[in-house]
Amino acid sequence: NNCTTSTRMRFPSASIAFLLASCDAFAPQHARNSRKTARSSTTELYANRKARRAGQKNQNKKKPANQQALGEATNTATTSSPPRQEETSSSSSLPVSTPEPGVLEAVEIEKPSVSRFIEDENGLKRIADGKSVMDVTTGQAVKLSPYGPEYRLAEMFPGVPPNVRSSLRFDRSTVEPMQLLEGLKKAVVGPDGKIPGKKVTDAGLDYMIANRDLLGEGMKKMIGRLKLKNQSEMKLDEARFYRDLWFHYMVLEQKISAPFRQIVLDAEMKIGPNFGNLDVKSYCGGEMYERAGAFIVFKAMVALWEKKVVDARDIEETPRTRQNFIELLCIGDPKRYLPNSTTIWKMDECAKICLMAQKLSDAFVSEPELFDDLPVELRFIEAATKITDGTELRRFMIEDFCPKEEITPEGLREGMRRVVCQCQQMQIDSYGDFTILIEKLSDAIAKGSPDERDPYFDWNYNPDADAPGYFQTYTFDHDINSMVRFLDNAKTVEEGSMGPTEEIVNQFQVGMNFFQDNEKAEREEKYRLKKQNVIDDGPYEPPEKRAIGRPHMMGWLEALDDDYGENKGYSDPQKFEADDWEEIPSN
Repeated sequence: NNCTTSTRMRFPSASIAFLLASCDAFAPQHARNSRKTARSSTTELYANRKARRAGQKNQNKKKPANQQALGEATNTATTSSPPRQEETSSSSSLPVSTPEPGVLEAVEIEKPSVSRFIEDENGLKRIADGKSVMDVTTGQAVKLSPYGPEYRLAEMFPGVPPNVRSSLRFDRSTVEPMQLLEGLKKAVVGPDGKIPGKKVTDAGLDYMIANRDLLGEGMKKMIGRLKLKNQSEMKLDEARFYRDLWFHYMVLEQKISAPFRQIVLDAEMKIGPNFGNLDVKSYCGGEMYERAGAFIVFKAMVALWEKKVVDARDIEETPRTRQNFIELLCIGDPKRYLPNSTTIWKMDECAKICLMAQKLSDAFVSEPELFDDLPVELRFIEAATKITDGTELRRFMIEDFCPKEEITPEGLREGMRRVVCQCQQMQIDSYGDFTILIEKLSDAIAKGSPDERDPYFDWNYNPDADAPGYFQTYTFDHDINSMVRFLDNAKTVEEGSMGPTEEIVNQFQVGMNFFQDNEKAEREEKYRLKKQNVIDDGPYEPPEKRAIGRPHMMGWLEALDDDYGENKGYSDPQKFEADDWEEIPSN
C-alpha cells in the first residue's frame, strides 16, 4: 500500500540485485574512489505512460520546471565550485553534462487520496497509487500524530516504554525462534483462540515493537514454513491457524511501518519536482522527522541509479553471444526490450541521472541544519558507507562513532536492525537497493559479536529433512503444451544446470533480433519446428534429475482450497491478478 509521488518522473523500474562481494565491502566498486559521498541508497520516481503522454503534449507549451532547475543547478555547480580533476576522473568516468531534454520530465498528475482502481491507457482496470499510504486496519489514509513533530518522529522509529520493553524483550544472543513465536501467539491470540485478522491490539503492537528487530522477515518466513509443514502433514487445523497468524503478522508489520512510509512518501513529493535543484534547504527543511524522510529518499535514489549504472555498463561492455544470452537478459530492466520502450537503461543517460542524485545527496549531507541532528542510525549510515573494509568499519564504530555519540555498539546494532525492518516494508523497486545495502551494513557491524547469530537459520535455510522447518515438496503434472514438457522432450536435463538453455534461446530470440545472424536463426527455428513432434504419451513423469527423488502429485498444496471463495474471507489462490482485469469499451 505504499505510494509514489504525485509528481512523477520518467524513470524505469528498479532492479533489486545489489553487487556486493562480501560484508567487508559496502559501496559499489565504481564509487569507492569517488568524491566524498555515501552512495548508499536511491529512490525511483517514475511516471506511467498516460502521464508521460500528457507531459509530451504540454512540452511545447512550457518548459518543465525541474528541467530548467536542473540546468541552472548544474551550471551553478560548475561555475561556482568546479570539480577537481581527480574527482571527475575517479567517479567511474561519469559525465558531468546535464541530461538531454526529455530524459527528466516532471509531470503533474491528479492523484486520489489513497490507492484505488482506475482505467489505464490500455482500457484495463489497474490500481492507482495515491497521495497517502493506506492504513490496512481502516482502509483510510494514514494520519500522523497531531501532537507535534516529536510524536511523529516517535511514530517513524517506534519504541515502547522501558517497563514494557523489559517484560517483553528477548535476548538476541540466546533466544530461540519458538520462544519468539510463543510470545507472538500470547500477544495476539484472543481468549477464544481466534486471531483478530485486520484488527490490532495494544498487546500485539507492544510485543512487535519491543522485539521488532528480532522478528522481521525471519519470523514471517518461519510462520509461512510452519503453515506449509502442517499442511503437508495434513494437519489442516494447525495449517489454518498459521495461515491466519501469518496474515495478522503482516498486518502488524504494515500498521507499525505505515507512518514511516507516509513520511518518506511526503519527502518524495517534495524532492520529485525539485530533482536537479541543489538548493536542498529550500525544499528539504523542516522538522527532524521530515528531514529524516528526505535523507532516506536521497540515499535510496543514489543506490538505485548507481546500480543502474553498473547494469548499463555490463550490458554495453559485454559482447552478445548465444552463450551469455540468458545472463544478459537478467541484467537491468527487461522493459528495455519492449517496442518503443521509454525505459532509461543506456549508460550515458543512467550516468547523468546518477551523478545528479549524488550531487543532491552531497548537498543535503553538507548542510548542518539539515543533517547534523538526524537520528544516530542515519548518520552512521552516512559515515559507514564511505568505509570499504569491514575490520576498519567495526573499529570506527567501536572506537570513534559510538563514544562520540554516547551510544553503545549493542544499541547501535539494534537500531540499525530496526531501520532495516522499516525499510523492508517499502517498495522493492525503489528502495530495494538501499535496503539491501543497510542490511549488509547491519550484518557487517555485528560480525564477531553475539548479535551475529541468526536465530532463524535452521528454520528458514536448512534444507535437511531433519531441519525444524522442513516440509515435503513434490512434483506437479504439466500440460502437454507447457514449457516444462517442451524442455523435457527437447533435451535431457544435465545435473547442476537449468536445462536445455539452447532451446530457451531459440524461443526467446524469435522477433527480438538479438543476434546478428538473423537468417541463420530463422533456418534453425524452421528446423526446430519441423522436427518437434509433441505426443501425449500418457501420465506425466518428470525426469529423475529434476524430481531428485521427490514424490509426484501428493496434492496437499490444494488441501485448503475449500476455505477460499466468496464470503469465506480469503482470495482464491488459483486466480491470478490478471483474472480480475476488465476491458472497458472506449467512448
